[in-house]
Formats: sequence, C-alpha cells, structure tokens
Amino acid sequence: MKFLSLLFSTRLRTSNNGTQEEMRLTASICTANIAGAADGDWVPVAPYGDHPSPDGSYVQRFGRDQADKVVATWNSITGVAARAFKNLWHGLGGKTSCPVWDGHPETDKRRWPKAKLLAEITDLRTGESGLEGRLRWTGNARPTGPLYPSPLWWHWPPAGSPPAVYPELLESIGLVPTPNIANVPAWTQNSAPNLGVPDPLLEEEQKTKTQNTMDRSKLINMLGLVASATDEQIDAALKGIATTANALSTANAAKADLETQLQTANASLTDATAKVTKLEGENEALTTANAARTTANKTLVDGVLDLAEKRGAITPAERQGFADRITTANTAPAALTELQTRKAMNVEPVLINGNRIDLSTANARASALETAIAQKMKDGNLDRDAAFAQCKSDANLAVLFAAMADPSRQS
Repeated sequence: MKFLSLLFSTRLRTSNNGTQEEMRLTASICTANIAGAADGDWVPVAPYGDHPSPDGSYVQRFGRDQADKVVATWNSITGVAARAFKNLWHGLGGKTSCPVWDGHPETDKRRWPKAKLLAEITDLRTGESGLEGRLRWTGNARPTGPLYPSPLWWHWPPAGSPPAVYPELLESIGLVPTPNIANVPAWTQNSAPNLGVPDPLLEEEQKTKTQNTMDRSKLINMLGLVASATDEQIDAALKGIATTANALSTANAAKADLETQLQTANASLTDATAKVTKLEGENEALTTANAARTTANKTLVDGVLDLAEKRGAITPAERQGFADRITTANTAPAALTELQTRKAMNVEPVLINGNRIDLSTANARASALETAIAQKMKDGNLDRDAAFAQCKSDANLAVLFAAMADPSRQS
C-alpha cells in the first residue's frame, strides 16, 4: 500500500544512466560480466551499495533490506495491478512483467524518441550481490552491445545528511551503453546499431494507434469510467484505488489487532471460567463440610445435655435454655461450667399412694402436695391445717417434703 502513496504524492524517479562524458561510479560488489544472457536467466538489475547521482547532489542507498522491500512491493497484489495498468498504458497488453526498453524513452524523449521494447523481467529476487531479475527477450534476435541495465526507480525526495534516496518501486529497466553505476554487469555483447528485435510499438502508425486506443479502453473499462474519460479522470480513479488500498490496509491492520484482542479476551475468559468452576467446587465442598460440622455439633450438644439431664443436673424444662446457651459463642463457656458444677438432682418420678409424682420442678411438687392435702381433707373431714399436718407426718409423702426442702430443686 505504501508504494501507491508514493506514486500519487510528491515523488522522484531515478535511473542508472549517464552520458559518454560522465565518469562512471564504482562499487565494491557485483563485478562479474554476464554478457549474453539468455531467456530464463537471472540477471543483475542493481548492485548493493551507495551510488552518487550523476550531478552529485545525493546518494542512492541500496542495501539488501531495500532490495527486500522492492521484491515485496513487486509481489503484492497492488504491485501486480500497477504493472498491469502500466503495460496497458504502453500498449503491451495486461501482462504483469516489467518492460526492458532500449534506453529510457519514458524519461528522456530527446535521446530515445521512440519506445523499443527489448525484453521483460518476469520475476524479482534478492541476490547475494544485488537485486536480480528473471529475463525474457521479446524476439529470437538478441540485441548486442555492450548494454547495461539501468533501472528506473520510484522513491521519495532526497533526505538526511548527506542527502540520500531509497528505491522502493521498480517501474522499468533501460538497456544503456553508459550506465551511471559502472560496475553493473552488461547483459549483451558487441554493439550493433540495428537490434533487429520485433517491437509491436514500432509497427505502422495506424496499428499502433488502434492498439493504444484498445488498451486505453481496457484501462478505462477496468477503472469503471465512461469511454470518454480524460487523463485527469483516469489519474483520479487511480488515486481512488490507492486511497481504497490504503483504507483496506488500515482496516486489515485494525482487524488483525481486534483478532489479537479477542484471542486475549477469550484466553482470559477461559481462565476466569476455570477459576469460577474451581471456586464452585470448593464452595460445594465447604458447604458439605459445614453441614457435616453442624450435624456433628448438634449431636455433641445433644449428647452433653442428655448426660446432664440423666445425671440430674438439669430438668427437661431447662434443656432448651442450656442448648441455646451452649450454641452461642459468648455464653457457651459459662453454660458448660454450670453444667459441670451443678449438684445432681433426682429427677426420676416417684410413686406416692399409687400415683406417679413428678418431683423435677417446683410446680410439679406443689401440685403433688396440694393433691395430697385435698385428699386428706376429704377422707378425714379435716380442715387444711390438720390435713397438712397429717401429710407432713405421712411416711409415704416423706420423699415429697425432702424434695421440697432440697435447695437444688427450687427452680
């Protein structure tokens, strides 16, 4: 996406081409001569190194990292589309190769007034000594030279100190006799004025005009414009493609970021779910343990109260009160101490004159005494005092009066 912004904003193009009078500049790499390259050969396009411009105003800085960027741009979808549009514009059809011209007719019409297509580069790769391309000649006859590759780059204006440019997009390659970078190997041998290479752009004017019109129509149709679209409208449509491509790149980056966030959130959710499941299990275990503890505690309290009641330390009526005190934290110690120190009572019922008498409470003993007095009054026709005196002297009622006299039975 970045190189489209380069195409449609402030940009410069630089080619590796000098004149006969210009001094050739040297670099420390790629000095082999591969003259006579054949179809399918990988040929050097640009050596690595810092190469001063012809006028010396800036340096072209081209290292392996920069070559990797050029290859990545070449292989991108928008890079393929840009080459297809460019080739359509030149009447070369919708192919996606990079044209190799006789010189630089695109940038120097004075020296190369007519465009002569010599070959194509069908692929790019990063080599040990520089950027390399796979060569395909356009006809059976091979141009002779020596001719050297002069790549036409797109790059941002010079910047830094000293000023430098960094090639980012390969537009085309010109074969020239006087390259600006002298150590680039020649692709051809032995100069020949007539290259004898078939060139569809050098055929009769009418055919060329018709072909260009057809290719322009294809480009207009691909851009979705009307048949009468002007160059400005075509440029605007291409800029629109660049804008859309940039927006798509931004959207894809945002989508990737959201997917990463979603993966992180899902991982956190999975972790949280596992923790909740663990806590639920622990809570269930604690609930079960607490229920068991409650049951055991009730059994223990009931056992203590059973023993106290059986020993006669408490009466059945006192049982619940002591149970409440024992199961309450701040009253439990005193209640247990009281149970330990209380004097035991005989709380078993007794038989008096054949009647089962409860001696465990004051009310029960008072009721038993009143019943005995009433019976004496009835049987002997006595008043209450006389009847009470008889009851007190009655041996059968001795246990009742003993219980009434016991201080531990006052409650």
